[in-house]
Amino acid sequence: MLIQLANNAGPSAQAIHGIGGAPACLQRQSRAIAILLYANVQARARIAKGQADTRALASAISIYSAHMGTVAVALSNLTGSRDERSGPYSRSVHGH
Repeated sequence: MLIQLANNAGPSAQAIHGIGGAPACLQRQSRAIAILLYANVQARARIAKGQADTRALASAISIYSAHMGTVAVALSNLTGSRDERSGPYSRSVHGH
């Protein structure tokens, strides 16, 4: 009798438990959480990159000001060399 009950539970038990024995709804929720966490990690990485770029630009402005005695009036003053007494204070800037 017990064997018959186990055999009768076959397909419907698979439909409820999904892959690996975990309920299918939990698997969907786990995937959704993983996607949200991945998106959050990407957002934090973009913020960190923006902060690092801002610090690098502030540093280039400070170095330029100390060397030239004036504040740069254009970004090209920091990224390109126009004469022998000044050099590139920062790498060129490209938008994304």
